[in-house]
Amino acid sequence: MIKNFIKIASRGLKKRILFTLINVIGLAIGLGSSFVIGNWVWQELNYDKQFEGHSRIYRISVSYFNSDIFARGPEALVNELRSNSTELNQVAPLFSWFDDQLEVNGNNFKEDVYFSDSSFFDLFSFDFIHGNSKTSFLKSNSVILTKSLAIKYFGIDSVIGREIKLHSTDKTYYITGVVNDEPNSHFASKIWFYKEVSNNIKWTSANPFIYVKLKKDHYLSDLENRLELIKKHIVYPFFQDNIPYSKWQTNYSFHILPLTDIHLAPAMKFEMKAGGNLSNVRIFTFVSILLIVIASINYINLSTAQSIRRSKEICIRKTLGTSRYGIVKQFLTESFLTSTFSMVIGFFLAVLFSLMLEAYTGEKLNSGLFNNVFQILIYVLLSLLVGVLTGVYPALYMSKLNLALILKNSDQGRGDRLFQNILVVVQFAVSVSLIIGSLVVYKQLNHLKNGDLGINQNGVIVIENLNQLGSKTDDFINRLNNNSSIQLTTKHTRVPGDKSSLISTFKSNEMEIDEPFEIFEADENFIEVFGLHLQKGRNFNSDIKSDSLSVILNESAVRAMSLSNPLGTNLKEGYHVVGVVSDFVFQSFYDEPQPVVLMYNTQGRSLSARFITNPKHVIDQLSSAWSIYGIAEQLEFEFLEERFGQLLSKEKSLSKTLIFFTVISILISCMGLFGLAAYFVHERKGEIGIRKTFGASTSDIVLLFLIIFLKMIFIAICIGIVLSVYTMNQWLQSFEYRVSIDFGLVILSSTTILIAAIITVAYTSYKGGCINPIEAIRHH
Repeated sequence: MIKNFIKIASRGLKKRILFTLINVIGLAIGLGSSFVIGNWVWQELNYDKQFEGHSRIYRISVSYFNSDIFARGPEALVNELRSNSTELNQVAPLFSWFDDQLEVNGNNFKEDVYFSDSSFFDLFSFDFIHGNSKTSFLKSNSVILTKSLAIKYFGIDSVIGREIKLHSTDKTYYITGVVNDEPNSHFASKIWFYKEVSNNIKWTSANPFIYVKLKKDHYLSDLENRLELIKKHIVYPFFQDNIPYSKWQTNYSFHILPLTDIHLAPAMKFEMKAGGNLSNVRIFTFVSILLIVIASINYINLSTAQSIRRSKEICIRKTLGTSRYGIVKQFLTESFLTSTFSMVIGFFLAVLFSLMLEAYTGEKLNSGLFNNVFQILIYVLLSLLVGVLTGVYPALYMSKLNLALILKNSDQGRGDRLFQNILVVVQFAVSVSLIIGSLVVYKQLNHLKNGDLGINQNGVIVIENLNQLGSKTDDFINRLNNNSSIQLTTKHTRVPGDKSSLISTFKSNEMEIDEPFEIFEADENFIEVFGLHLQKGRNFNSDIKSDSLSVILNESAVRAMSLSNPLGTNLKEGYHVVGVVSDFVFQSFYDEPQPVVLMYNTQGRSLSARFITNPKHVIDQLSSAWSIYGIAEQLEFEFLEERFGQLLSKEKSLSKTLIFFTVISILISCMGLFGLAAYFVHERKGEIGIRKTFGASTSDIVLLFLIIFLKMIFIAICIGIVLSVYTMNQWLQSFEYRVSIDFGLVILSSTTILIAAIITVAYTSYKGGCINPIEAIRHH
């Protein structure tokens, strides 16, 4: 029986080859896109789950004095937990040092390096290729690295016993282990040097990342209670504040985060690397569902639209005794065959789409696309489920057709036009929403790159290894200042847009306690080079001796200090306020502006220059000036806009990926519209022939069908605008500096979808309008 159903279904699909191809290709594109998105979502939701006992591993962070939460914690906490905590199996610190210099076989490399002791590899079950977690990290000169880094340095991964010299410790280490890379982890570390935990008793630091693993018979609440005891009986006495603990306790907090939540959790200060974004995961999950819905609508619409052609077939089947259940099974078999073909093609399209997206966005998306058996099973079940859901309505609709009415040539078999129209509206409403969403994301990224963020990112180059010049630094700076390509230079201790942070506490007379502020130490050119806006007062002045203790606040710092008239305000340790600048972005586009204090310092370790010619020419000029001093190390530089661009890497990927799948949604929708329009034209051939006999032109026929379909498209545009404006406004709320959704975006999106719909319908109806009226009437 089943074999018979499949044979009949296959014949029917071949007979209606145009509509079969539209259905199969449309579903394949929808399923292939969903497989790609599903794989990415799966990866995002399964970060760090490869480590044994991941559900019992947590990271402890700290915040104090109303500061943001630091991803790290005090080193003193590591010693305290190791000594007195009975709830934990392991306590592992992980120290980091950004952009350190390594010497390997006479070659220099720059890496973010990490330090820990044997507890780190006891806690985290890294896959060792050479060496092992028990014995490879016991000596003070041990270093463990990943396979990719071993190949980068030595060309092979079998490198046990090889030497690596570290610049920051001026010490030679010996490789004792090589581990496989862990791409699906929040860890940015690829190399770990051995370091003992010191006896640091300061609770105001936030140096190592602190990881703990609970014993199997203990719970998170036990760890929370332990940290509360430490805070009350050890941290509170350390500060020696003359206020009751009940009032003081909000000044200092420990924060516990499960290991598997770190990647998608809101970013903290001093994270190892940029994490994921839960909003993006939700957006793409929704997009994946929408793409399947759009493709499924094509199948439902075309299947029900063909009901008049198949009504005679159904009539004969019922006459010969086929039950309604039998007809339902026949149509469901066709749906299963269609979804199966679509699934197979969808797997190939998924690989193709992944490769296209990788080339377009620069992110690796096909990692493990079909490596996980459980994922493949989900893809197969999803395809079969789509087959069932898309086939149910056409099957039930066709099976209920009235035999007597069909034989009388009534409109019984013409399909449910209202339902078809609703599905077309849903399809194009989704497409309009995706177009508007893509344009909003693009506009927001453009604003963050070129808008007024309190700082001018463009035309600034940062020299990162100025310290290599030593006593020749001033001469190098003088050469740059005399270069016609350079407008101005500035020395400073930190660069806006980098990972580092420098914090100091300040107190004005209006404040009850000292509070932390972000610090930028710089000379008098800093404000002009970085394009900051001086709102009040003056800049630093090297001719004024008292400026060694002068500071310039940003607007948020003025509010934090509760200053109504900040100029001339005296702060602790003799500092005084001489100016106020506007708030500016320096680490995150999402958070509210942080209170910043600019302090006068002409001995900064970094150098930035604002240039007035094209970047390539500036690089040549700087490299030429650098080469004069005969330094072996090459000039290291970065453009400020590139540094800020790294803060938006996830959003750039979101924008490009959303555009890619928006194009796919429009393609699927237009395929369905093409099929539906082709069917309508075929169904009304007789009417077209009569109209042409009475003088109607081909353009009149085209206009007739355009009016029918454009009514639905206009309704879809209105619904899509409302949905997308609401959704994207919610997304924009996460940015402190954001754009508004203007009328131009709406017009552009509506015009795009209108043009696509008009071209699709006009082409189909034009072909129908060109038929011979005599042949059409004879056929009718």
